[in-house]
Amino acid sequence: MIAPSAALFLAVGTGPFLYALYASMHSFPSEADAAPEWRGAGNFIDLSRDPQFLRSMGVTGVVTVLAVALQLGLGFVLALALNRVHRGRGVIVSLLLIPSAIAPIVAG
Repeated sequence: MIAPSAALFLAVGTGPFLYALYASMHSFPSEADAAPEWRGAGNFIDLSRDPQFLRSMGVTGVVTVLAVALQLGLGFVLALALNRVHRGRGVIVSLLLIPSAIAPIVAG
């Protein structure tokens, strides 16, 4: 059962990955009829020197760390609270699990 899934993943994911790799190594002029210019790693070098990009990466890192810490903390607090509840535990657990079940149901 893994082979068909892997084949589908490769078939669907390879094209966009290769195009993203191609696009990241080229510069696309704004003129519609101009050909893309090969940049190689130049785009990545320019990006690594851009202060706005570096600042945005720092903000992204801070937001990620805070979000993960908040989710872990809230998860532990809820787990400890549910561990103490004896009456109505099934209802509370069901209410907490419904949001995680809705997305797969909606996606089909």
